[in-house]
Amino acid sequence: MSRRTLNDALNSRIPSALNLVPTDPRVIQYINDATEDLLQRGHWVGTSEKSTVQVTGQLMTIPPQYATADQFAICNQPIPLRGQWFEFNPGGWGVINDPTPNATSPLWFSKNALRRNNACTFLDIQPGYPTQLVVSCDVAADVGTTVLIAGFDNATPPNWVRTQQGGTWADGELVTLAQSPGTTTTTTFSKIVGIQKPVTAGQLWIKQAINSTLIGNPQYWETNPSYARYLIPTLPLQTVQVDIMGKLAFRPVALPADWLIIGNLNALKLACMAKKWEEVGTGEAVGKAANYMGGALNILNNELGHNTGDGEQVTVRWSGMNPASGEPDPCLV
Repeated sequence: MSRRTLNDALNSRIPSALNLVPTDPRVIQYINDATEDLLQRGHWVGTSEKSTVQVTGQLMTIPPQYATADQFAICNQPIPLRGQWFEFNPGGWGVINDPTPNATSPLWFSKNALRRNNACTFLDIQPGYPTQLVVSCDVAADVGTTVLIAGFDNATPPNWVRTQQGGTWADGELVTLAQSPGTTTTTTFSKIVGIQKPVTAGQLWIKQAINSTLIGNPQYWETNPSYARYLIPTLPLQTVQVDIMGKLAFRPVALPADWLIIGNLNALKLACMAKKWEEVGTGEAVGKAANYMGGALNILNNELGHNTGDGEQVTVRWSGMNPASGEPDPCLV
């Protein structure tokens, strides 16, 4: 199927099914709400994507277009993904440090990617080296916009940063955007835990003032950056190729030329109708919303089967078992 844009949706039967004109801003709101809901319910046509990145450390933060990774391959070799509870199995191997000093040893956790907490930047401030931050914007239209950076300062022990904002004490520090060389924060940060920004015209750059290392690059559509992160203990401290097969993150559309993540307009129409009926709130309306959403999911399932076809062979992923202990043995994967 061809890729669809917001303009395609606005010129489809979606507005009339909602009893709205295409120029009504609520149409785009319904499309975004429906897209986010559908995206969370399955791996539909066009919602998974492969890309290749270069990694220089064991903690890998995946690009912002992904909600999560479904599979990694290091130097063309697939490895298993493990959830955040993997290390806390009482009968397992225990908690792993970030990063792992002797990562190149043939340890039990070799050839695994362990899920970590989401991060708001792709690199952390190095422990023991607190720094001010330099924030700059890409285009002149964003000059003067404020961005909130929340985290801890460089005291011993570190304090949660609170500043005066509009006459009120609030979390974090507000930074007014400027183009290169940017704006330097008053606070010396030891750790960043959150960034809040409006939708901007262009991208932002966040660097450490101490050495100009780029640690964050929020894109124009992001308002609260949060990226999935994984520990891959066997990665050496050098540039390594990692292939990612991942599930796309929700990204709202706003302009006519913006691409739709869910491109099936028939499914999107039913999902939009479901979101509208949800707002009514009565028992009958909730039932209608469920029926419309069920219809949308049926269409997407049929589309998925149509695009997969009958010739594709099923791929099975498995973790080997150590015959001596009966425990999972990643080295046998």
